[in-house]
Amino acid sequence: MNISPAITTAKLKNLSRGDLFIIDVKKISYAAIIIVDPKLGGKRSILLLGPTLPENCEGPILIDEEEFASVLSFGKKFTIRLPVTPAEWHINERPSSNVYVATNGNDIYFRLPHDKSEIFVNLGIGEVCSELPPGILGYTAHWEFVLDDGMVFETIVKSIEISNKPQMS
Repeated sequence: MNISPAITTAKLKNLSRGDLFIIDVKKISYAAIIIVDPKLGGKRSILLLGPTLPENCEGPILIDEEEFASVLSFGKKFTIRLPVTPAEWHINERPSSNVYVATNGNDIYFRLPHDKSEIFVNLGIGEVCSELPPGILGYTAHWEFVLDDGMVFETIVKSIEISNKPQMS
């Protein structure tokens, strides 16, 4: 018998950075990825991706990993699908609000608000970057995670709106 999508049960401590998984936090299930911060001695965190988020959160957030135990893991068997519509992109100019995906053509980063500033998380290696990613950057607020079998993984990121789009009157 085949199970689709391929999923395993695991203890959170056994996941590797960059792994995509489902976790329960206070009786709500979230999509998430394990992230490591080298500036904090390799401290592991959880990047919560939705599809709903904790109160007062406008987009994906980093939380500590200590209090969680069991998860459903998809590992690294996913693709991040980016939009092809020109209006959904900003080139080199970081929009001032919302959570964005940034790419330099080689890597994919989440740009997140964090402690009154912002951080970039390299999704390919599951790591917080200590500085702005290199090269020309394109920013978008529209993307989705696609599992290797073609199924779209539901996260909040599909519904984040770009706040500086012109309003229709």
